Amino acid sequence: MAVKQIISKYRNSIGLLLLFVLIENIAWIIEPTFFGKLLDALIGHFYDHEKIDYFIPLLIWVLIYFINVIGGSLHRLFSGGTYARIYADVATNVIDESKSRGDQYSKMLVRSELVKEYITFFKDRLPEMLWQFSASAGAIIALFFYDYRIGLVCLAVIVPVAYINNLSQKKVAQLQKDTGRKLPFPPLPYQDESQAYRLSLRCLTRAAD
Repeated sequence: MAVKQIISKYRNSIGLLLLFVLIENIAWIIEPTFFGKLLDALIGHFYDHEKIDYFIPLLIWVLIYFINVIGGSLHRLFSGGTYARIYADVATNVIDESKSRGDQYSKMLVRSELVKEYITFFKDRLPEMLWQFSASAGAIIALFFYDYRIGLVCLAVIVPVAYINNLSQKKVAQLQKDTGRKLPFPPLPYQDESQAYRLSLRCLTRAAD
């Protein structure tokens, strides 16, 4: 079963878990802002003796804090069981199809391992990607909210850094490839984490065919 088929069949369960991750991330991003407003209200009320109502900022901060905690708790509570059921269902279907075709047990094991890698992607890597994207986007939006000039400076720094990082990876890979031609044995190819993960999936897919 391919990734598209897994998404299509279990889109409601996967989408709900990703929604929990997104809710947790948004609450985590905006919580410091309202905590700062709460501190300003408390300082103004108790130390500056101003008639500032700190109850509303306190209520908002507590609400956001609990949304953060509840979103993360719900994701961790249902994530393991949901993906375990998805894995059991998909792996059972894959093994049944393999048995009906008369495949060898080694291929059955490889295909079940491939299913496990797919489920690991949805369980661990996809929420991590969503977390990193939302955290970066939220930080940039917050900078524009406080001062658009700081946000512009941040973007002006991020874009060339990302370009240089991508260019350096390509240069290192090409350098290692050129060096490998001069060695009596082929070196291990340069890979970052995502490249290594895609390579492992391709190897498992070829072994399962």
